[in-house]
Amino acid sequence: MDSADRHRRRRRNGRQGPSQIPTLNTRPERVAPERSEDDLHLCPACGSNLVQPVEWAPVDRRSWRVELQCPECDAGRAGIFSQPALDRFDAILDNGTIALLDDLGKLERYNMEEAIERFSVALQSDQILPEDF
Repeated sequence: MDSADRHRRRRRNGRQGPSQIPTLNTRPERVAPERSEDDLHLCPACGSNLVQPVEWAPVDRRSWRVELQCPECDAGRAGIFSQPALDRFDAILDNGTIALLDDLGKLERYNMEEAIERFSVALQSDQILPEDF
């Protein structure tokens, strides 16, 4: 058995290796919540909470015409919405961005730990040659 096989077995037994696969932010299960016209992040067709704006334009000082699209079922809608409703929607979108960036950071770290571990095993078993660089 070569050192790479021993390494793989030790990792499977949980005694060595990078951290476990990261737990990512997940969406809660869809529940048909009570909705109002101001729940712009909720898709009226499928219940997804991932609705996003695709176009927007001011109507007056207190309202905007916004086109919304659901990335899960492709349902779209447009309407004129008040500034307070859009401020709440914007906060929800910001929270989603933060969650995505957090997940990206976790995945980047996990992938880097895996790459370092593979490189370390290759280095220890003399599988890295000057021609590799």
